Amino acid sequence: MDTTHDIQRVTVVIYNRTRESSMLGSGVVIVLGDRHVVLTCAHCVENVKNITLETFDGRMLASKVIALDEEADVALLDLPRGHDLPAAAVGDSNTVTTRDTVFAVGTPLDSDLKFSVTRGSISHLERFSLSFLPSFQTDAAINAGNSGGGLFNKNGELIGINASTMENTAGSLGFSLKINDVTRVAEGLITTGGTSRPDVYFSGKDLNHVLANALGLDRPWGFVVDDISARCPTKGHLHLGDVILALNDIPVVNEPVLMYLLQRFAGDTIAFTVLRGTRQKRLEIFIPERVQPSSHALEHNDYGLVLTDPPGPGIRVVSVEAGSPAEDSGIAPGDIVLKIRSAETGRWRKVTGLGQFLREARKHRHNPVALVVDVGGHETFKAMRRKPR
Repeated sequence: MDTTHDIQRVTVVIYNRTRESSMLGSGVVIVLGDRHVVLTCAHCVENVKNITLETFDGRMLASKVIALDEEADVALLDLPRGHDLPAAAVGDSNTVTTRDTVFAVGTPLDSDLKFSVTRGSISHLERFSLSFLPSFQTDAAINAGNSGGGLFNKNGELIGINASTMENTAGSLGFSLKINDVTRVAEGLITTGGTSRPDVYFSGKDLNHVLANALGLDRPWGFVVDDISARCPTKGHLHLGDVILALNDIPVVNEPVLMYLLQRFAGDTIAFTVLRGTRQKRLEIFIPERVQPSSHALEHNDYGLVLTDPPGPGIRVVSVEAGSPAEDSGIAPGDIVLKIRSAETGRWRKVTGLGQFLREARKHRHNPVALVVDVGGHETFKAMRRKPR
């Protein structure tokens, strides 16, 4: 198998409008659910409306941003109907070790260098650079223009998304977001229109050597709690002065690691290991989650909806426009549209995908559309009109 050719074929170059205009970065084609999308970095495409993708075989495809999370530095781009682009084989970033051989693909520095492949190794497993997600540190050359491209292992599996490079190092030190974290964020953007965040409100500071020694610790790892909001779910569990040492037995080295772990486990009960006085305690605390909406301005359809194809039956409501007919009908984000009443026969038809739903809805013209909607696991009837013109 020609691994180099394979990892180039799943890579695209991203332009603002056309090849003659500014190059924005690189991207890689993956499958989310049953849908092909382009995965890239949010900093490459934020505030850009019209995007053109160049494929390895020289085709130019129109695209647009589906959703993005600036804080995670993750963005998803649409692919046009009828494309035949292959998707990357997604690996497991948890199995990566230092000194593993890796390949970075992208378009460094200039569009004349598109689809370049550079080789290097993993030199550190967890750094925090442009994102609250951890990154691999690699000496595979990553320059401006490589951002959003893939980092692949020697088997041609996607293990990271190239995000940044150290300044003034001629690209000798690069950082790639771990693919397990990136796909978790991307799946949230597709299914809910946002990203999970921990609904917590406490603050503190990292340990330094002096503070660690004063507390009887042999190394400056941990986070000291110095303020807890009255509405924080940790209130009554954590105390001022507690040193958070680990979450779910994963060491909390500093605040970025703490924030990442809280985000990763949001919605679950988390085991906090804390130092309180001279004794370590293990606290089980439920951390609720909230959905941070995509920071990309979503385009609502004629009913005031943003819809997506989730895995499984029906289509999911991602966003509802304020004051729209859909909002007036009581439709809300997270609802799943299961059936639509046919304008031609009056019979109920299962919703098998976004395209099929929109075709059926258009047949009603400006008459109300009757739907069967799953709301929190319960099916109910809804009806909505188009927006007035």
